[in-house]
Amino acid sequence: MSSIELVLTPDENDRLANFCGQYDEHLRHLEKRLGVQIANRGNHFQITGKEIVIEACSLVMQSLYAATEKDFITPEMVHLALQ
Repeated sequence: MSSIELVLTPDENDRLANFCGQYDEHLRHLEKRLGVQIANRGNHFQITGKEIVIEACSLVMQSLYAATEKDFITPEMVHLALQ
């Protein structure tokens, strides 16, 4: 098991809430599909799992966070990002 820290910027509460989803549902979806654990405090995320998987998870998370600039993230968008 490995872990990395991911810091998503800019640190904006509205974007973070959109990114994480209600009750962190988007993060839980990523955990379930990728077999990782994601812990966060504000815009700092700790991803724990197999090294190759946490790198992929990090890329998906960065992509989804970038999308929050213009879009409201839905569970379907998370699902598509994982494809």
